[in-house]
Amino acid sequence: MLIEQEVQRLFTELVQYDRTQIELGGEVVTITTFDNGAKFLLSTPVFKGGSYIPQSVRHCLSKGLQIGDGSIRCFPKIEEEQFTVYLHYLGVTRGLNPDRFRELLEEFAWIADEWRYLLDEHGKRDLIHVPL
Repeated sequence: MLIEQEVQRLFTELVQYDRTQIELGGEVVTITTFDNGAKFLLSTPVFKGGSYIPQSVRHCLSKGLQIGDGSIRCFPKIEEEQFTVYLHYLGVTRGLNPDRFRELLEEFAWIADEWRYLLDEHGKRDLIHVPL
């Protein structure tokens, strides 16, 4: 759970630098504002492939799945050169207050954890079992 001081720090850094980061659920969430502060993007890694992205993970991503109750719509994106899948959420800052921002970050972190679990399970399907 995010505390009020941490949310205030995020708001202050976004106003000053247009970009900040926070650790949620053991992973870094990057927050970037753009269009003169009218929009923001949340981004966090949900699958790190090492040196490739397994076919089963790609297939899972191609289905267009949504996780959660639909209150926020997140979308995964593969960064090929990093062999990483990132989860993104695009929102508008108009009407966004600290309490709503905190709730949004917490929901995004929960959805990201669900994506991590799902993609990890799919990634395991491509492993080859070698008997000892």
